[in-house]
Amino acid sequence: DMHHPYRRAVKVIFPQALIIADRWHVQKYANKALDDFRRRLREELSNYERKLLKREKHILLSRNFDLTEYEQDKLLDWLAKFPGLDEVYTAKEKYMDVWDAQTRPEAEAKYRAWKDGLAPNVASSFHELIRVMKNWPDEIFRFFEYGFTNATTESINQKIRELYEDGRGYSFEVFRAKLLFSVGLQKKRSEMPRYNKSSFECFFDHMTVYHGRTINLGIDIPTLLIDRKSVV
Repeated sequence: DMHHPYRRAVKVIFPQALIIADRWHVQKYANKALDDFRRRLREELSNYERKLLKREKHILLSRNFDLTEYEQDKLLDWLAKFPGLDEVYTAKEKYMDVWDAQTRPEAEAKYRAWKDGLAPNVASSFHELIRVMKNWPDEIFRFFEYGFTNATTESINQKIRELYEDGRGYSFEVFRAKLLFSVGLQKKRSEMPRYNKSSFECFFDHMTVYHGRTINLGIDIPTLLIDRKSVV
């Protein structure tokens, strides 16, 4: 997540390891730039508009192609109403396009084109992102060489936080069991669709299709078992 002490520790303990910045932690700086600009617009809004823009901020932060038709129309209304918002939003979308590159040279070229094409007033909104890209270039662009992401770990960490907030006073064993049963570790088996023909249907030469189903086999016993000594 581009925390300098982590990088220093890795270089000391694993000097031959290649560090790759997680793409989500990089992209969040682009969304933060747009969201900060949205916050600065609040002084020009009525109470109703302020609440509406806050409630619908996901429209600005989502990728354009992920929006519904209604959300597209709402986005166009916001962009037309506030000068400068359309420029910052367009810059955010163009930066996200950098992550569609298939190779590192392509990604680096797209980023340079994006940065060089920013108007000074727009570049000021993205100063944190530009600083991060300058300070962590190898770690960021290595993603396009290896494709590694920390998404799975981040998702599990979020599950842990949600479970922790839902209750207090769990023993370690109970908390661990709740986590195991909530992060999708269950093994599942899918049955293929099959056909059956009853005597009545045979008269009409018709086949009945029994749709397949998914059977949840639970979590492996070795996964559930825990050695307290190993925890200590």
